[in-house]
Amino acid sequence: MSALPVSSPGHLALDAPRLRLGARRLSFEIVHSFDALDHLRTQWDELVAQVGSRIYLTYDWCKVWWEHYGRGRDARVFVFREAEHLVGVVPMFIDDVRLGPAKLRLGKIMGSDFTQAICDLPVCTPWAEAVINEIMEQLIANDGCDAIVFGPMLQASGRINAVRAAAKDRKDLVSIYRDRVVTQQTTIVLPASADEYLSSLSKNQRFNLRKGWRRLTDDFDVEVAVVTEPGEAAEEFGDFVQMHTQQWQSNGMLGHFGDWPGAEAFNRSLVSVMSQAGRLRLLRLRANDRVVARQYSLVFGNTCYCRLAARAVQRDWDPYGLGRLSLMKLFERLIPEGVHQVDVGTGTYEYKLRLGGEEHNVRSILIVAKRSGARRRARVFCALADAIDRFYYRLWYCRIAPRVPFRHGPLWTTWIRSRV
Repeated sequence: MSALPVSSPGHLALDAPRLRLGARRLSFEIVHSFDALDHLRTQWDELVAQVGSRIYLTYDWCKVWWEHYGRGRDARVFVFREAEHLVGVVPMFIDDVRLGPAKLRLGKIMGSDFTQAICDLPVCTPWAEAVINEIMEQLIANDGCDAIVFGPMLQASGRINAVRAAAKDRKDLVSIYRDRVVTQQTTIVLPASADEYLSSLSKNQRFNLRKGWRRLTDDFDVEVAVVTEPGEAAEEFGDFVQMHTQQWQSNGMLGHFGDWPGAEAFNRSLVSVMSQAGRLRLLRLRANDRVVARQYSLVFGNTCYCRLAARAVQRDWDPYGLGRLSLMKLFERLIPEGVHQVDVGTGTYEYKLRLGGEEHNVRSILIVAKRSGARRRARVFCALADAIDRFYYRLWYCRIAPRVPFRHGPLWTTWIRSRV
């Protein structure tokens, strides 16, 4: 269990007053410890599935994320009920971030930094605006936050509009400082069979996939396996990390586990927890006695979340299209499970679009307190954060560093924490 600071004794750290929402009674509690939330795990996850949120805001994901990235931060898990019914669980935290002369006290959604995740709030739509209103009141007025970052969230999500409406309703307390697209997320819809999926692709894509698979099976004895059990997961994931890292290092880059601080330890913990929950899918594609491609993914509800991929990098393997083949084989295994949608991650990748992917905008909204000095601090902070993003990340890390002969380190923690 994680050991978050609890500001007062007892099961709940703070019991806030009831709110009025039409004829309904909406109550909320703020919990500071995952020990105090363990009994809520099943209901929490059921709510995430019910409202169409994502695996990134399930109990297990948030708990593991907090254990790895919560040090020096203060947890605020908002639990909302209408009568006895759970209608919202919003895991937040407070982060004091300094950039040179600017220090900003930020409220953020758990999992919104250090990992690539979409943080659509698990809140039932009729209560979304009231829930966000109360979160703003607590974090801005009671906890002294200068600003709150709501995101990254899908633009199509109703929760984005609820954030805007709540901010407009509380003009005395906050104002929207930024409301912008920060990346794209790609989704592939899976039909009822693998044949239907292939038929939905372009003629050229179908030809390439079938040709690559036929060539691979003609040249080698091919085996496809999906590891799901906890007993096999740790060793298989270790092999995945090694292959993924070798693939990226062959191009002068570090790969996910080298780029993101603490990523390997976080994902090892995640693999352990998710395998025990039956949500892990580690696909392994073997040609003769050699594994040539892998896929690391998780399943929650009817959606698969493709986290990362790995493949052999020798040029002899290029004609087979191992990355696309392993993804197609994963889809073939997922369809009989009742998986209808695949989240293939953020960023823009042409091969994902060619495989039937559709891009969706991902937004982030920065809300700033209408308090003396808060907007000025936010203005200076954002200017410095933008400069770090432009010159450190986009210019140095993405363009120059992969081409220099000496080894560069992981992403700056300062850059990660200041992305608003």
